[in-house]
Amino acid sequence: MSKVLVTGACGFIASHLVDRLVKEGHEVYGIDDLSEGLNNENPKATYYYLDLRDTEATDTFVTKIKPEIVYHLASHASENKAQFNPIEIFTNNYNTFLNTLVPALRNGMKRIIVASSIAVYGGIKPPFTEEDRPKPEDIYGWAKLMMEETLEILAKVHGFEYVIVRPHNVYGPRQSAISPYRNVIALWMNTLLKGESYTIYGAGGQRRAYTYIDDLVDGLYKCGFENVAGEIFNLGADEAFTLTELSDVLQEVTESNILPTHLPDRPQEVVHAVEDHTKAKKVLGYKTSVDLKEGLRRTWAYAKSRGPQDLVYTDIELPSEKMPKNWIKK
Repeated sequence: MSKVLVTGACGFIASHLVDRLVKEGHEVYGIDDLSEGLNNENPKATYYYLDLRDTEATDTFVTKIKPEIVYHLASHASENKAQFNPIEIFTNNYNTFLNTLVPALRNGMKRIIVASSIAVYGGIKPPFTEEDRPKPEDIYGWAKLMMEETLEILAKVHGFEYVIVRPHNVYGPRQSAISPYRNVIALWMNTLLKGESYTIYGAGGQRRAYTYIDDLVDGLYKCGFENVAGEIFNLGADEAFTLTELSDVLQEVTESNILPTHLPDRPQEVVHAVEDHTKAKKVLGYKTSVDLKEGLRRTWAYAKSRGPQDLVYTDIELPSEKMPKNWIKK
């Protein structure tokens, strides 16, 4: 068994991964700044609370535990917000990655698994494959692509193993519902719990495939321990839905009669973002075991158990008339 560090460990995806690592018998350490308002701790893991943008504090922590394997999942995944908060989004993605990687390398790390994003592909023709040349259309996507290319360069010099995963549109229990900027399914459900109308940007033709958390975690776990060093994997569901179709399924699952409200399109938002998962299926045995309707049922049950959550608005670095109107606190 291995000594494993998971960043963003109290958050949505990482907390489920911690559970899997603990179940498999690994010695697990987690780090989180609790900025997502989530604290999903596993009693058999050890946690530290700090901001990974703090270079000195992160160095001290990583040096203390000397992880063999690192899962870097800490991220500020508000993709569209990046056009209005570029400093916040970039430093919370690229800087946190470097601050984790460098001391881990100095202290004997053997492999790092990094969560990139479907956002690196940008607006190229879908379905996206790992062989496609990325062309991000937003700051968030560029920060993720820089992480990927930094790994490739430093691995050639320092000889460590890495695996890159490009997940997309992940949802399920434990996902934060406090952000007005992201997590469409959790955000919509939270709005319905308040008896209010949720928002669709534009006409609702944007097409995405929605990935249930359990399926993603199985693929993530395998990337840490199978013979896949140096590989990139698209991880997620195959079946794509427009936002209008997603809304229709959500209405059925929640038995809601509250219809959505439409606002103008968000700037730099990719219309059709769908990945090809042939490689992950062949190499990792990846599969979708939970379809959208069942996944929404499970997520709705969790949302109801927590009850409605208050949204947390943050300062905007570059206010603009192009910014969605519902990003401003009423």
